[in-house]
Amino acid sequence: MLDDITLLSDQETQDEIMFIGSEEERKLHRLLNLVTTIRACHVDFAHLREIRADFRNLLARDNESSEGSVIALFGASRSGKSKLLLDFQAECEALDQQLGNITLRNGDWARRRTYVQVNVPDSSMKTLMERLHSELNEHQKTTRRLRRFDYEEEIDYFCKERRVRVIAFDEVHQGIASTKSRARSAWEVAQKIKDFTNRGDRSIILSGTEEAEALLLANKELASRCHVIHRLLPLNWERGRDRQECKQLLEAYDQQLEKTVFSKHSDLAEDDLAFRIYVAAGGVIGQMATLVEIAAKKAVYDLVEGKADRVLKRHFELAFEKWAFGRERSNPFSTQKGSVVEATAPVIKRSSRRAGRDRDFRS
Repeated sequence: MLDDITLLSDQETQDEIMFIGSEEERKLHRLLNLVTTIRACHVDFAHLREIRADFRNLLARDNESSEGSVIALFGASRSGKSKLLLDFQAECEALDQQLGNITLRNGDWARRRTYVQVNVPDSSMKTLMERLHSELNEHQKTTRRLRRFDYEEEIDYFCKERRVRVIAFDEVHQGIASTKSRARSAWEVAQKIKDFTNRGDRSIILSGTEEAEALLLANKELASRCHVIHRLLPLNWERGRDRQECKQLLEAYDQQLEKTVFSKHSDLAEDDLAFRIYVAAGGVIGQMATLVEIAAKKAVYDLVEGKADRVLKRHFELAFEKWAFGRERSNPFSTQKGSVVEATAPVIKRSSRRAGRDRDFRS
């Protein structure tokens, strides 16, 4: 059956993946890889545009007469935080290329680094300093052992040399999640991040789960510098805008799958199927993408055997049964109508997506 299938994408980069096997196996492998292109689908929702605008404002902000600004981005795992940071990183890299390389004090050429991002480790603050130091000092690998104070001095030096305007600390909840003294750890992490806003003209982005808000609760000075908190909340089907965004996203996935893999529309945004996908994913966008990807890959095997020409509800039912995120939960794609979906519909806490500077983080 694979000989009868026309690959509907010109993405030759997928062919560059080394794969040993027969021609039929290579075609199947490529089809499965094309399914993953749904990860690149992007729907520019209003609240995401607002977050991106606030990120860009950090680049234009004049910090010379005051300390740097702080923006917090909180949300559940797979809610899209890292995607927003990666998009902003790509914008900054394009800006760096446009502005050109810089000359360091020692006469060497170096790449401008408007934006730097590091993941906060679940270990010591010194490890965080080492990661940030390594990210900034990409041309000169340090062989000598540095004390924590030495790291701080060199990081400050490199930030000024490389024209760093924004430092993003991703997964900041990890810095406080694995310690016995969470309050003490939260204060130390918050204090160190606050210190970065004191040095030079750089601003900070904090990104993590809701647990990361403990940093603002633990350190009043950092909280006072956090101008905006953005929350990537799970979608709420009962709210009209969220329901529309859910269906728009599923429609984008559907169009991408129709364009690259299947020859027919799978009607992922149809009310009944869309609601079941929403329930299965708990309203979290990243989980929706994962579930659609798993189901589409199962549909690919049926496609090559001539059993299906698109993604069907039974593929979602099979995908949910094998999905780790769906363990110990009723399958919303079950053939039993109504009761399963209604019983498993997620409860969404109503909260603002954006909190302003006037919020009191101590209460």
